[in-house]
Amino acid sequence: MFNNWESMELREGLVLGSDYHMLNLSNWAKLKAAFGGGPEIPFFSYQEEVEIESPGGAIEIRKESKHDFQPIRVCVHVMKRTKEVGPSLTLLVSKHLTHNQFKNYLTQVKTDMSSRVEMFVVRATDMPVIHEVSKEKRTLSELGIKDLTDVVIFDVDVSISTINKAELFHIIASQFNIEKHEYENLLPKFEESRDNMNMDFFDSAPIAKQSSFSPP
Repeated sequence: MFNNWESMELREGLVLGSDYHMLNLSNWAKLKAAFGGGPEIPFFSYQEEVEIESPGGAIEIRKESKHDFQPIRVCVHVMKRTKEVGPSLTLLVSKHLTHNQFKNYLTQVKTDMSSRVEMFVVRATDMPVIHEVSKEKRTLSELGIKDLTDVVIFDVDVSISTINKAELFHIIASQFNIEKHEYENLLPKFEESRDNMNMDFFDSAPIAKQSSFSPP
């Protein structure tokens, strides 16, 4: 189960029912009281769409529960208009979440956030210095998001509709001390237009949750 027992480094691809079993909190508390255990190892529970071929040959899409025992920390900066709203958040999440699952999870943590958002990733691996997340279904890993990557969420309301995409790039660059020459080639072609916000609506991504367990 472990690559390194002393550092509690878990192997990739652990299989539920084979490598580990899930217990409810009550049973786990009883076992821990009787036998000890720890430290607790964080993991993130999420759902993944899996293609399954039926006996008739048809392909069905099913959602399977998965557990990520190597979650990452994402630094989230929620902004309205040109200012950051409150302190940044550090969320423990799975790199296998799609960006829409991630945004839906964020609304559970920050309940005052609207359902219209623009998402940008800053200085992600093998990505532009400021990367606008499109509607294409991609996981956080595919977006180059690793541990402690900065993600900017623009909470878009009616009053921000006069700000175009290029201005959002300028705001992010100012926030993270990015020089204009580093991102000017990324600016949207419709910089002169002020009514092309292309809002990114949430899909019906499943709810994810964070949990933890301790090895005996």
